[in-house]
Amino acid sequence: MKGIGLITLVTIGLVSCTKPTTESPVNPAAPQATAPNAAAPNAGVPNAGVPNSTQTISLDDAAEQIDEAFDQNVTLREFDLDADDEQNAIVLEGQVRDAAQRTLAEDMARQIAPSASVVNQITVQ
Repeated sequence: MKGIGLITLVTIGLVSCTKPTTESPVNPAAPQATAPNAAAPNAGVPNAGVPNSTQTISLDDAAEQIDEAFDQNVTLREFDLDADDEQNAIVLEGQVRDAAQRTLAEDMARQIAPSASVVNQITVQ
């Protein structure tokens, strides 16, 4: 009996001697701070596929990102929408079926390039 008691005490002693960790355990279900996946499918959510960044980008880069966001958005991808940088502004062109789609495209462009002047020349068919 003394042998079992001694082993138990040694085991408890070893466990209590381990160095406590000060790091928080990683929770795989917790949201991670990563860049948005522009290629992810969406359900027509206005912000889906739109980078959320405060980094300053050139108008040319912003226009390219807006074009990509239009192509990935389930509501807008069926339309041939274009974003170009012209005279210190981003100009949106193309045709959509209704005013809500026109507004969605403009909102996406303004979210991608919040400091840029956006000229919405998209027409409603």
